Amino acid sequence: MGSSASTEQKTSDVDIAAVVAKWRETASEADQKKAAELAIDALRPKARKPKLHYTAISVNSIAPVMFARDAGVQHDTAHVDLMKGENTTPEFLALNPAHTVPTLSEEGFSCWESNTILRRLATTPGVPDSFYPSDRDVRSFVELALDWRQTSFYKNITTVAYTAFGWLQKTEEEVTAAKKALVNDDFPRLQWMLRNGKFVGGQDKPSIADYAIVTPMKFLDVSDVEYPAWVTEYRQRFAEASSSYADLIAPVDGFVANYKK
Repeated sequence: MGSSASTEQKTSDVDIAAVVAKWRETASEADQKKAAELAIDALRPKARKPKLHYTAISVNSIAPVMFARDAGVQHDTAHVDLMKGENTTPEFLALNPAHTVPTLSEEGFSCWESNTILRRLATTPGVPDSFYPSDRDVRSFVELALDWRQTSFYKNITTVAYTAFGWLQKTEEEVTAAKKALVNDDFPRLQWMLRNGKFVGGQDKPSIADYAIVTPMKFLDVSDVEYPAWVTEYRQRFAEASSSYADLIAPVDGFVANYKK
């Protein structure tokens, strides 16, 4: 039995080898190269397709969706209606116990926090380096901008905008202080991070940091915060660089318009 099985396996191996050898004699160099590429690709681990759970009027939500579209990351989306409590269902809480959007889910994995999701999406195989630069200096500027966005910039934006939307109860003094912090502290720091370039880190193309920074500025349009000219130009450059910005920012723009004074 063992000898017969061994003989059958050996015969099979010889037959396959003969077929491959015969094919190589007649196949063009281009066909052989293509076959090799397909074989190598078949051995690579396949990335799981992420699903982005988001809310259309959430500036934190749309940044990852915008990035995924622009960077060509294959993904699915699921709109979460916060008013209906869809973020507090057992199914959603199993993905994100903080019941926030955006949330990313894949087979056997989930995470939240918009910047975490942006970083994860940016490491998808095939995503251009400019989105999350491998250069250590430029990457450091991107990381710095992402952290500053969370700890200072967006904190001041929420004080101003969320109060206008009725989502926060802040005093007039607190709102005024946040506006001053944006103009006197946050904008100058952002300008420094642009490094005299078009985008963060002095790059000619936007990185995930620019997606995280520009999108929440739309909420500030509800207020009387005065943008320096260079901020307006920066926002416009990003809008022109992102093929999906106009489509995804439209619902936010409509929402903000309802609260403008």
